[in-house]
Amino acid sequence: MQDADVFADEEAAGRYYASGVGLIGGVLNTAETGIQRAIAVNSISADSQESAVVRAKWYGRFGRFLGAGATWGFAYYDFKNMAENIRKGNRGLAFLYFLSGAVNTLLGFMSIFVRFFAGWAGLIFMIALGVALLIEAIKDSEAQIWLKHCFYGSEDRWPSVKISDKELQKVLEN
Repeated sequence: MQDADVFADEEAAGRYYASGVGLIGGVLNTAETGIQRAIAVNSISADSQESAVVRAKWYGRFGRFLGAGATWGFAYYDFKNMAENIRKGNRGLAFLYFLSGAVNTLLGFMSIFVRFFAGWAGLIFMIALGVALLIEAIKDSEAQIWLKHCFYGSEDRWPSVKISDKELQKVLEN
């Protein structure tokens, strides 16, 4: 367990990097807003205001594209998990992953075209957050699945201790 690397898991690493990209996008959007407000209260000299407006627009656009990329990264893993759960026969969880992926895709477009969808962004974000919480509440990790089948578990036990140990080893290796 000392050598366990959370970033060996492709999905965890992908979501981590998407979060970082989204964070940078959020900082750029905050910089855009700060510059616009500084111009509005005349705390930027008249000579510098024109270049500040150009910089603010660039920060805002780039920040929105980074935000869209982050949400599309999350959507990719949601759709990937949806397909995996369809193969496993988990239709309810597959539907939730589909819903999460669709909402994240929509949030990506809303990030780019923010002026058209400004009033809906908060509601859509809250839906995405709710769906993500539902997914986390419903899905079982590999360790939980193993525990359900172990000696003290609530479902059919592993046929032998040897098989149980092999399955536990698989869980610990991932």
